[in-house]
Amino acid sequence: MKVLYITASRLWLLMGFFGILVLSSCAEDGVIENEPQIFQLPVAQELVSATLSGRIIDETDQPIMGARVSYLSGNTNIEVDTDEYGNFLIEDVTNKGKAAFISVTYLGKFEAFRKFSLVPNRYNYTEVKMLDRQVIGSIEASEGGRLTMNNRSSIELPKDGIVTAQGAPYAGDVAVAMTWIDPSADDLAQRMIGDLSGLDQDGSFRSLSSMGMLQVELSDAAGNELYIGLGETAELKFPIPSSLMDKAESTIPLWSYNEDIGTWIQEGTANKEGDFYVGSVSHFSSWNVDFMTDPIEITGKVLIQTEAGEEGTGSYLQIYVCSEVIGRKGGWLCDDGSFSFYNFPKGEKFSLKVLDRCGGELFNETFGPFQNDEELGDVSVIISEDIVDVKGTALTCDGEPVVNGSLSVRQAGRNFSYPIDENGVFDFTIDFCDKESAILELVDLDALFSKEIVLSNEEQSVDVGALRLCDELNNFALFQVDGREANLFQPISIEVEEVDDSFGGSFYKVEIFIESNGINSDSIQEQSLQISLGLDAPSLELQEGILISFLDGNFVCNTIADDFPVSDMNLTEVGVTSGSVIAGTFSTTTMTCLDWLTGEAFEGLVVTGGFSVTIE
Repeated sequence: MKVLYITASRLWLLMGFFGILVLSSCAEDGVIENEPQIFQLPVAQELVSATLSGRIIDETDQPIMGARVSYLSGNTNIEVDTDEYGNFLIEDVTNKGKAAFISVTYLGKFEAFRKFSLVPNRYNYTEVKMLDRQVIGSIEASEGGRLTMNNRSSIELPKDGIVTAQGAPYAGDVAVAMTWIDPSADDLAQRMIGDLSGLDQDGSFRSLSSMGMLQVELSDAAGNELYIGLGETAELKFPIPSSLMDKAESTIPLWSYNEDIGTWIQEGTANKEGDFYVGSVSHFSSWNVDFMTDPIEITGKVLIQTEAGEEGTGSYLQIYVCSEVIGRKGGWLCDDGSFSFYNFPKGEKFSLKVLDRCGGELFNETFGPFQNDEELGDVSVIISEDIVDVKGTALTCDGEPVVNGSLSVRQAGRNFSYPIDENGVFDFTIDFCDKESAILELVDLDALFSKEIVLSNEEQSVDVGALRLCDELNNFALFQVDGREANLFQPISIEVEEVDDSFGGSFYKVEIFIESNGINSDSIQEQSLQISLGLDAPSLELQEGILISFLDGNFVCNTIADDFPVSDMNLTEVGVTSGSVIAGTFSTTTMTCLDWLTGEAFEGLVVTGGFSVTIE
């Protein structure tokens, strides 16, 4: 939820991704008016090249298909939709700083926000559990009042204190949607908003330890957002979990989540009243009660070791750091087992835990305390029988190393991507977690050949050897602009319709819907190719505004007209019935492109491409 109505008691002016933050407070009737407090937000100096992948699930751990994932911390904003298994991939991006920032939207869910540390030039993974947007009740705006959830968290709205997005006084029922995030929950790493870091009242980045989060949205009967009026406040009560009561102090910093920069911002304090923290807030988005400490960065790499002494990488296993002060912070290892906690509290003794996907503990050791950034080096983990190290080499059909390829593993509704080096070599770990098998798919992106094999956990270390990729790749759409190779897209659905023309005849209209599918793709929303098959030469159109991105993540092209006239179209296969294939190649020159690094624009470029889809 974006806060459109901004109160005078807390004015945020955001310039760019990071910029100047202006804090001011004012009042009337003899109350002292504070001078505006201005400080410079830290500007991300470091550009990090990395790949982002993840999975979006609901509160019952079921995958969410079609959730919109927006990548907000790169040179350009990118949007992708999750596949049927809830997976997404945003590949080869240039990120501003050491942490990626994404948001996730889906009908009936609170907008989710996630910020997670990046290991450069690796595949970085996260999981987001979207929370149900449930209306817990309504309050008459002219009367104000309190609503309490089953978990005992509550909200109290002021009398005559609600306004519309335009700032006009609102009279009527105020629907309140609210959810509480338990800081002691085992799945906090999936549920949390953003991450556990923020900017304190002096503008310094701090490491946070949460005692609870609340997401709140107000709306009228038509679903229009409502806001707290100028000079008014609402009261929030955060229940303190019994397991955390011993470390609950009398006051605690209160933080709101800034959805533009993906950071918690301190706004005053909350007071301990019994087994609650109670605080007053002047606007709604997400709120958090957290202790804070100075941050350092903890990095390292998990290597798995079989009982026979063979060593491999700890790909995508769960990792946690735990202490009395921070509780438990968690995430997932990169494809090569590396990890980074960039907002770790300084001077804190902690235990490092590595878990498999069934929750089984593979490693638990104590480290610290550290006063400065610390590289832990290689952490060796003795693996269980459910974790298998997979090695091999991808070869072209001619027997040469694949220099431009992709590797993905599909297993029980999950899809993980792994890199292939310039020699075609790959090495990764798969966690079977009681699953019987998995499908490994290799793709030669130059020749458009593929190879699939079945993996099982019969052995802890598997060398699949040199695999030749000679199977023709089906169901793809590929673009090139002036010979520059664009991303490979996968059709998600195909519609075939027989249409009557104005001359009493008919033709077939084939519409192929495409989106990024995790094979070297980093930015595409759902778009479509429309192919008309009649007695005359076939024609092809692309939806206006289709976005084509490239393997380096910086060069982006889009159509500039309603149609996409094709100067050369060649259909190699024509099918309109279920099970048949429609395939062909095309070229045109109506494309404009932009290099995001240099700012240089190009127009009238030659666009070529091809597609092959099976009609279901």
